[in-house]
Amino acid sequence: MRSDFTASDEKDVIFTVITSPDTDKARMWGHMLGIIEANNIFKRPRLADETDNELGSVRENNEDWALFDQNSSMQAECGLGHIPSQSSLHSLFAAHPANAIGTEYGWPTLQKAYLSAVEETSHASVNLATGNIDTYSGFKQNYLSCSGNEMVAKIAATTDRDVSAGSRAQAKVGDTITMTVRTFNALNNAPVPYTAFTITKDMGKNRQGQTTGFDDPTRGAIEMNGTLYGTSQPSLVYAGTTDAQGFCDCGN
Repeated sequence: MRSDFTASDEKDVIFTVITSPDTDKARMWGHMLGIIEANNIFKRPRLADETDNELGSVRENNEDWALFDQNSSMQAECGLGHIPSQSSLHSLFAAHPANAIGTEYGWPTLQKAYLSAVEETSHASVNLATGNIDTYSGFKQNYLSCSGNEMVAKIAATTDRDVSAGSRAQAKVGDTITMTVRTFNALNNAPVPYTAFTITKDMGKNRQGQTTGFDDPTRGAIEMNGTLYGTSQPSLVYAGTTDAQGFCDCGN
């Protein structure tokens, strides 16, 4: 027969909550984690006491969360290329609608929206509780989730005269060639907007394949956006920046 069924014991236990992270900076014992969605890693938001880059804080779920803006503090916190885009944040909401980010993952979602990467002249934040997108011209302090994806930026340049892969664009003197530069993340093919790049012109050659003896006024130079580049010009290097979609139609 069973014995000692009235026996008792005492042990110390700690209950953790999903609305607080596992850090000594938290007010509560917690186990909040980041989120992986569609090959994108979203790091959990930071507590105010976990960073020196915050501009302010707001209390939600008994924790004080750090606030940042799109001027410089979010870049200082995450690093360039590690801030989620507006579309990726909205996709995160779409995969976890009806405030599931708050109820299932414990993230603060009710007091503030989440900052997105700067992709336009205006700025935007995404409410992860409702999916609403707030667009504004100045700066607003909001929550921030840094991207855990490593960014490997690549550049691809094509022209409207490329007839096959690896071919060289050719044109007669006075003809126009349009070059398109695209910058993207090699890991997930996502556009990398507002990326500075340079293009260095090689020595121009005439029909005989020589770098001298040109019989046209350009003397082997190439004109891009109204500026000549060549050995007889001040520079062989064209500098540009891609747009919000990671593209640059770099002239002709």
